[in-house]
Amino acid sequence: MDKIDSWKLAYVGLKLNLIDSTDILKKIRSELIGLLEIESLTDLYCQEHSKEGMLILLQKIIGDDFMYEEETIGWQQSLLNKLKNNNDLTVVQKLEKISEYWALFDYPTTWSNFIYYLPNPDTDSPKQVYNNFINFLNHKYI
Repeated sequence: MDKIDSWKLAYVGLKLNLIDSTDILKKIRSELIGLLEIESLTDLYCQEHSKEGMLILLQKIIGDDFMYEEETIGWQQSLLNKLKNNNDLTVVQKLEKISEYWALFDYPTTWSNFIYYLPNPDTDSPKQVYNNFINFLNHKYI
């Protein structure tokens, strides 16, 4: 993810180890930084090298009313599209990476059709499983 569009998205990415705490302030949109009080901004820079400290501060910025399903889907979309466009990996390597992401995101049921080691009577090759993945991306995240 090149730019982070919300503090919630930053929180989810950091919580799932998809972004490093030192990258939060580099990738967050400058408009969001401009809305912070100077004390909060100073605290963020002071906690830049501490994942736990940064998570606590992001939680304060976001507030208690925090559901992050939409942000999790945003990270899923970003990672899966990046993987699809990675021409350095074979189809099998991509399928293995997808299964790692599947575990990371707590096994979304919508992905089961393109997890290579799950039984699927409609597929009998890695290429067919990968085609299921491409179809999913084309229908789910367009």
